[in-house]
Amino acid sequence: MTLGKTFPGRGSRFSALLLLALLALLPLGGAGCTQGGIFGPHYDVSGNPQTALDDGKKREVAAETVAKTNQPAEATRLWTEAASYYGAVVSKYNGTDTGLRALLAEGAIRENNLKDEGSLNAAHVLYRNALSDSQYATADPTLHAQLQDANERVVRSLDEVNSHKIGYQVMDFLVRMLGNDPRVSPIIAVFLIAVFITVVLWPLRRAQYKQAKEMQRFQPEMTKLREKYKDDPQLFQEKFQEFQREHGFNPFAGCLPAVVQLPVTLGMYQVILNYQFHFRPCTFLWINQANGDIAAHWPAPLTGLIGHNLAELDLILLVIYGVSMFLQTRFSLNTITDPQQLEQQKAMSVTMPVIFFAMMLSWKPASAFVLYWFVSNLLSMAQQWWIYRTLPTPAPLVIGGDGAKASANGTAADASARALSSNPKLVSPKNRRKK
Repeated sequence: MTLGKTFPGRGSRFSALLLLALLALLPLGGAGCTQGGIFGPHYDVSGNPQTALDDGKKREVAAETVAKTNQPAEATRLWTEAASYYGAVVSKYNGTDTGLRALLAEGAIRENNLKDEGSLNAAHVLYRNALSDSQYATADPTLHAQLQDANERVVRSLDEVNSHKIGYQVMDFLVRMLGNDPRVSPIIAVFLIAVFITVVLWPLRRAQYKQAKEMQRFQPEMTKLREKYKDDPQLFQEKFQEFQREHGFNPFAGCLPAVVQLPVTLGMYQVILNYQFHFRPCTFLWINQANGDIAAHWPAPLTGLIGHNLAELDLILLVIYGVSMFLQTRFSLNTITDPQQLEQQKAMSVTMPVIFFAMMLSWKPASAFVLYWFVSNLLSMAQQWWIYRTLPTPAPLVIGGDGAKASANGTAADASARALSSNPKLVSPKNRRKK
């Protein structure tokens, strides 16, 4: 993409892509790999279930022996390998009692031997996914009870770790201030935070949308430049940079307000991630225990379509969130006049919701976070509508001397003069001194 195509909406595209990159790097609460991953070690797992489990036990004994010799680094390496090996057993015997025994063994190592927060999160992800996996619903009742107990145990451990974090404490304070009702107060807190952040971000968003409108005034001249030098991209870049210097504008200026908003979204993800276990008593419209139990027995791919509570992922709410993201992106198209960029933005309005939907489907965040983002989208659209409605639209910049077009209320010279002086703030002080 050439710089000449950076017009209204550049900030929104830039922020969306940067948000995508940052979300991809988020610590996702233990969304780790249980088999070493594509780039991790590969383990040959025996075709005999008992032998496969015995091989894992030998690895545990070896790690325990080294741990007793006061070699913590080597012991950690061996415990990690043992956990990864059990992950390979889970993959080979997925959905069977052998797979569940291996999963419990892996979780126990991560919980009791590795013990760090990342390992606790990984153990929780293992237990949570197994509990929601219909293949394990018919497992040995004793093993299933052990799985439930292990999940509750790691939830308590993680909640204790999270309780020392500032985001957790802020959320807990709000919940207590709102009556400390475990079924309702956390939901109200999420709504209040969404409203508060929308209000706080008002000046930044107004600056972003104002910049988008300001950029519209340069569109006629930039279209002329593009058409005039369409066969010489290098010359076009030179002319474009001359145009920037002459009128003192920066096509990336609208990006900064958008980028500043990103830490807020990422921070809220972490806050709700840390407080996620307190959303288990919370229900919302169709998201409740009864509907969750029914959906758990639906045939694939509808299995688990409805969450039991706001601590679980709910696919219906995730779809609604995706639709709101699509509408929000389409809503911003009314500031774009460049046909090429308009087509790019239309494509993004489809691809971005799909990408985010796929990522969240993989990460399985708490529905409380999806609900927060959905409410934020609605508030942002209302805010954007109001800002667009109240902001004046600057007169287009028209350059060309005798070629300036006459307006409906004056001569060509008047129109040109108004166009060139309609927004003197965009002309740099250096250029003003030249005049």
